[in-house]
Amino acid sequence: MGFMDKITGASEEHKDKVADIIDDHAEKIEQGVDRTGDFVDEKTGGKYADHIDQGADRLKDGLDGLDGKDDDFGPGPAQANPTEADPTATDADTTGTGSDPMVPDAGPDSTPR
Repeated sequence: MGFMDKITGASEEHKDKVADIIDDHAEKIEQGVDRTGDFVDEKTGGKYADHIDQGADRLKDGLDGLDGKDDDFGPGPAQANPTEADPTATDADTTGTGSDPMVPDAGPDSTPR
């Protein structure tokens, strides 16, 4: 058994242990992530609320996917009822046509001449 095989084996063993811990304590982990996001949002005056929510969702998705299943954390607000419109969305949120909602679309004056 080579050195890299030992590292890979240890990594998989730890990954399985972490996945088991997440399975056992998903509710408390989710509450902790949400409370941390709320705390940071409060300290930044809501200025970065969208980014904080996105980061918390990505963290939960990453932790949830360690065992190959998306079963540990509840759906986020957008996933809970995807047909319901977001009441906090503004016209600026919905007018873009780009694939990344965090990057504004270029206006008509930005085309090369």
